[in-house]
Amino acid sequence: MKALLTDNAGKLWLDEVARPMLGDYDCLVRMEACMFCHSTDRHIVEGTFLSSFHVPSILGHEGVGVVVEVGSEVKHRQIGDRVLRPQAIYPGDVENGIGSGWGGFAEFGKVRDGQAMVDDKLIAGDAIPLGTQYQAVVPPDIPLDQSLLMITQKEIFSASNKVEDVGGRRLAVAGAGITGCLFGLFLRWRGAQVTMLARREGPLTFALEHGCADDVKLVAEAAQLPADYEGLVDTTGSLAAVNKLADTLLTPDGMIYSYAVYEGMTREGFFDGIKAKHPFMRVDPAEATAHEAAVAMLREGRFNPTPFVTGRFGVDDWEAAWRSVNDGTSLKTGVFFG
Repeated sequence: MKALLTDNAGKLWLDEVARPMLGDYDCLVRMEACMFCHSTDRHIVEGTFLSSFHVPSILGHEGVGVVVEVGSEVKHRQIGDRVLRPQAIYPGDVENGIGSGWGGFAEFGKVRDGQAMVDDKLIAGDAIPLGTQYQAVVPPDIPLDQSLLMITQKEIFSASNKVEDVGGRRLAVAGAGITGCLFGLFLRWRGAQVTMLARREGPLTFALEHGCADDVKLVAEAAQLPADYEGLVDTTGSLAAVNKLADTLLTPDGMIYSYAVYEGMTREGFFDGIKAKHPFMRVDPAEATAHEAAVAMLREGRFNPTPFVTGRFGVDDWEAAWRSVNDGTSLKTGVFFG
């Protein structure tokens, strides 16, 4: 099967690899699409992620596909189920000399029936790994096009809910990529007044047109805004930019809500400097808690993901897809299989 591999040192390439090895509790999944995470996947390819990966590894953690085969002990998945986060190789495993960069960019993946393992008393109910919990079933009434952003949708929705008491508050969102757009959208749903800041006009115009902000401003013009913002959500991954915007925009007790991945952030004391000047909070995602909420948004038509997927490529056009990620011409890019 075809798969996108990385050496964790700047190189990404398409290669033929073996199909996933299945255990009794695994399902084989024919991949329909995998979306690039414009932040995490770039960090993995460039070798600047929080941890290193086996070389080479199959990239991708935002995949969706259909179950085509089930293992002998599978009880809670069936052929035809559409599932999220299939992985050609599970994290930490190595198959035929290839590791997992979460393994979603491949023609076939696998998901594990964790609940069946609990039923058979192989693991405790509270011991199902998070990665397995993330491999949720998409209800059959939600089509592929509506499921493409469910992983990002759940990540950002769960993280945005950690920003408390937002009703009526003035909040700034740094970054107008997909993460910034969805933060702005979900915070506005809860009554926040959102100003979005970015380096380029195009993404800001898109954000405004799609209800992700009340107002937008170029970062270079941030000094024109009043310093009365009660919170700053960072999705950029630039600590220098966060520091500057916080000093410019926040009230004395205004909070920095940090979501982005920063190179070097695992170093002890990495955030100490910014914490010394401003109240600071990490708002990491809790994806597994948000599945039902995401399904309800889609069913009720409150969230339409289609406009946000602005780059669609076949697997053989992966180089053009990767360019769209790196040059910022696409808000969210997907590679489609078959």
